[in-house]
Amino acid sequence: MPDTPTIDTELGEFAHEDEAEIAEQIRATISATIQNGPRPARRDAHPKAHGCVQAEFHVRSESAA
Repeated sequence: MPDTPTIDTELGEFAHEDEAEIAEQIRATISATIQNGPRPARRDAHPKAHGCVQAEFHVRSESAA
């Protein structure tokens, strides 16, 4: 992955004059939140709506009719 994104001018893309500075501010904010926040660290966006459980599954020897 390149250090800086590739801008496709044929698609009309352009970089905002402060884009690198803004991206660094976002990176620093997310990094500080992860480093200084509660543990375990949570996803900063789009958390998954599932979890893990511990369970036991027992199969009875008699067949159910």
